[in-house]
Amino acid sequence: MGNFNRLFLVLLLIAISSWILFNPYIYYSNSEFISNFSIFVNDFFKNIGWNYRFSNDDVLHLLRFLEYFVFGIFSAFLCKIYFKKIWSSIINPLFLGLLIAVAEIYFRNFGVHKLEVRDILVSFFEFCAGLLVTLCFYAPKSKKIFSSKYKKSKYTGRN
Repeated sequence: MGNFNRLFLVLLLIAISSWILFNPYIYYSNSEFISNFSIFVNDFFKNIGWNYRFSNDDVLHLLRFLEYFVFGIFSAFLCKIYFKKIWSSIINPLFLGLLIAVAEIYFRNFGVHKLEVRDILVSFFEFCAGLLVTLCFYAPKSKKIFSSKYKKSKYTGRN
């Protein structure tokens, strides 16, 4: 992959992490954006025949999941580009995801002096879901993984 594509992917990852850290729309479930978006989601599912009504909190959690899931996908792409052995270098994107999750919860609760460990873990596992889904598509499809360690002999039985 060319240097331009690598630079583009790094800049895209920075943009996504900045969006996660400084996005004012999805911090609180009673914001006007979340209320309008939940009306849109409920109308959409009503038109296709679902009777379930999504609350503002449901929509907020869905949007936060999508943010971290996409962030995990692009982190996996970046790991695939820069490291030859993906599984041995998986600690790098995992650390990045945990760092962004802690920073996002810290900025969201700035002034409250209360970091919610549950929110950090949920955000981190949402990131890990995107990372693992992407890495499963790029898992090495080697015959060595599935074959036995003994070679087949040419002996076919009695002569």
